[in-house]
Amino acid sequence: MSRLVRIYANLADRLDEAREQGWLGEVAAIVSMRVPHRRAVFASSLADSAPVRF
Repeated sequence: MSRLVRIYANLADRLDEAREQGWLGEVAAIVSMRVPHRRAVFASSLADSAPVRF
């Protein structure tokens, strides 16, 4: 698993925790961070020709 994929997975875990705890500011921040990370993971997968599953 590439580092970018691990970072994206960690963001998903953090988002779940923030939603459970009701941390709305944290939810907003994580959601805004996920978009660029998703693009980076996708671009990296194209470069490596390896499939990425979300």
